[in-house]
Amino acid sequence: MAAIVEPTIERWLTAPFRADRAVARLRERLLSDDAADWSAGWRAIAGMSLTPHLGAVRAPTLVLAGERDVATTPAMADATVARAIPGARFAVRPGAPHMMQIETDAAFTLRETVTQMQRAAQTGDGHY
Repeated sequence: MAAIVEPTIERWLTAPFRADRAVARLRERLLSDDAADWSAGWRAIAGMSLTPHLGAVRAPTLVLAGERDVATTPAMADATVARAIPGARFAVRPGAPHMMQIETDAAFTLRETVTQMQRAAQTGDGHY
């Protein structure tokens, strides 16, 4: 696990945040993972494509992307997920990385998210 922890953290979080104590806890957790289980999980994900099934989603859907996500860029999330789900809304969280729930936890609350989505709907800019 040691060989993949730093590259994983670099994909998931922004450089300024990597010194935060939350990242130390994340690093410890990743190092405690079983390498065989981690590998099996990634192999399963790599061989799975749910994209052809997204058109069947009928629930109200918000596709949320982090502006600074290098693992799943906003353009990728919009093109492959949001546009494939009928009626889906797409929003970009300014400054947020892939693991926005860790790095932007103070701002990542349901109430704040809904409030910002309502503002975005009023302005029509798609960002919140």
